[in-house]
Amino acid sequence: MYFQQREVMSDHGFRVYKAIQYIDQNLFAQIDLDLIASAGAFSPFHFHRVFTSLMGMTVSEYVRKRRMSEAARRLIDTDQDILDLALECQYESQEAFTRAFKNAYDVTPGQLRKMRKSIEVDRPLTLDDINALTKGDAVRPEIIEMKEKRLIGVAKPYSEYDFQAAHNHWDQFVARWSEINPIDPEVVYGVGLESHRQIKKSATDRYVYLAGIEVGSQHPLPIGFTEVVVSAGKYAKFTHKGHLADSGDTVRKIWNVWMPESGLEILDGMSIEVYGSKFNRDSADSEFDILVPFKS
Repeated sequence: MYFQQREVMSDHGFRVYKAIQYIDQNLFAQIDLDLIASAGAFSPFHFHRVFTSLMGMTVSEYVRKRRMSEAARRLIDTDQDILDLALECQYESQEAFTRAFKNAYDVTPGQLRKMRKSIEVDRPLTLDDINALTKGDAVRPEIIEMKEKRLIGVAKPYSEYDFQAAHNHWDQFVARWSEINPIDPEVVYGVGLESHRQIKKSATDRYVYLAGIEVGSQHPLPIGFTEVVVSAGKYAKFTHKGHLADSGDTVRKIWNVWMPESGLEILDGMSIEVYGSKFNRDSADSEFDILVPFKS
């Protein structure tokens, strides 16, 4: 059965499965994203995009949910001490673990142990689960040739995507609009980078994000701003139509359906969002583009 399933899965799907399998096999260890990505033969930057778009949550969120599920199973099936279980789940105290557990399942660990009754939890994902997630209608891009662009803006490191933090990040950039003389004031760019020489990342930071705009080569760099040069070359341009909050489905189709089927060699280390006059972050009547660089 294993080899039959392996044969019908895409190589991409199987690599995602291997990474998730590594998480489950090391669930109570200190999670290292580099090792997880390596288990699936991804770069950490690429894996972050693939996993988040596929699962609808970050690796850290997935690990927390799976630890809680396993903790619930142990509370019912074993006599493991609750404090030991709390520490194994990486909580500093039994009280913190109890709060998180009750928030997840509406019962405390002690109450569940007394009940000895199964509750609905998140089980480990199977090969079939991943196969289903990586299937679907692929979005079709427009292939464009883009000239080199010099972007400047506010850049920050992130350990995982945070919707509210991203909004605040853009607000900080817009607040400094008067310091910029852009080439096109109606088009702004969000650039995800694996790293940037001017931005210090902590041990848990996985990428750097720039909220910025294109300027001329002689435009001064305001204090506190960061510069990113986007290379000239070929890009696959995808357009998300609809509310910003629904863009996750478009991203999933790009990285987990179109990308594995495209046969193109994607250039790692950068992702680009383009927000023009049709974008409205608070409306369902909105559009923005996602550019994926590839080797021609």
